[in-house]
Amino acid sequence: MEEEMSALEKRSESGLSWNYLPLTLERDSLSQTFTTQILPLVRPAWRDCHVQTKVFTDGITNVLLGFYVSREGSRDQEKEDIVLLRMNGEGTEVFLDRRAEILVMLSLHNANLVPPLYLELANGLCYGYIPGRPFTMDDMQDDVMMQRTARAVARLHAVPVPDTLRSPQPYVWNKIRQFLNTVTGSFTDLHKTQKFQEIFGSLAVVSEEVDALQMELRQSESSLVFCHNDLLCGNLIFDSSTGNVSMVDYEYGGPNLAAYDIGNHFCEFAGLSEPVDYERYPSEAVQYKWIRYYLQECAIIRGQGTDSVTDDSIRSLYLEVNQYALAAHLFWAVWSLLQAELSTIDFDYIEYAGVRFAEYKRRKDLFLNLHLNFNLH
Repeated sequence: MEEEMSALEKRSESGLSWNYLPLTLERDSLSQTFTTQILPLVRPAWRDCHVQTKVFTDGITNVLLGFYVSREGSRDQEKEDIVLLRMNGEGTEVFLDRRAEILVMLSLHNANLVPPLYLELANGLCYGYIPGRPFTMDDMQDDVMMQRTARAVARLHAVPVPDTLRSPQPYVWNKIRQFLNTVTGSFTDLHKTQKFQEIFGSLAVVSEEVDALQMELRQSESSLVFCHNDLLCGNLIFDSSTGNVSMVDYEYGGPNLAAYDIGNHFCEFAGLSEPVDYERYPSEAVQYKWIRYYLQECAIIRGQGTDSVTDDSIRSLYLEVNQYALAAHLFWAVWSLLQAELSTIDFDYIEYAGVRFAEYKRRKDLFLNLHLNFNLH
């Protein structure tokens, strides 16, 4: 144990500090590594216990394992003290800012929104567990769950952004430019290249759409706040014992427009895996209800009454949310093209990029001109 302790380094930035262990994780030995080298640092009381393992993801980008000790008489292992160990996906450092992710996690922990970060590792993290279960697709449409989600998102958006992460430009445009500067459109797999050309024609087509949309949305009224930026079904956790909805996986977290975070969440009503169904994109009535919940919670956080939320404020955010849903489609389309070049995961990223780009084109004129419908009334 003394050797592990001596290897620990203290890191700090923006008034935040954390522990770093210069240890590289290997997929085939994660459990052994946790038991022998990490456990003594984060749960020394478990050393003489039988530590069990639960696989949470072996997934699209990362491997995530949970470690716990079953308590005598306990029937619900989900309520146990669980320590999570994540090995970052290979090559993800090309498009993910891991230092920014750590600052996000620490800031949110200070705001009592996420569990503690125990250790940063050379290619991963060790951190606390949020009890509960991931959302189902039905949860996304359920009125009570939408209310809980909207309020949780409002509380997230109220967290101060660390100085190091502040930027004059929203995350969505900064990140999508980074992706575009990395993607080539030419793949080592000839089939991927052919499929890309059939769907997109060229990377210039995508880049032109990004330029045009950014110009169209240049006068956003939405505020720049602390956003999750990836509010899909699996990143929302419901704890039935408390009724709380929490968010996990802050790899894409950072300062962005509130309208983007909400619009991206609405896109995720369609699901990620087959079948992706954009007919599940929430209707105007459902969006109004969600946005009202959100703005009411924002008002409470500011110390105002919920009666300060007007129909005009709801309509204004509704219009912008749908415009930024278009930006979300472009973001994940370009992200998928990058993944198609870098990822070793067995997933058809080119196909998914095409799905998002097609939905962007299908909704583009409608969403950019929603305000005309109101002006006619």
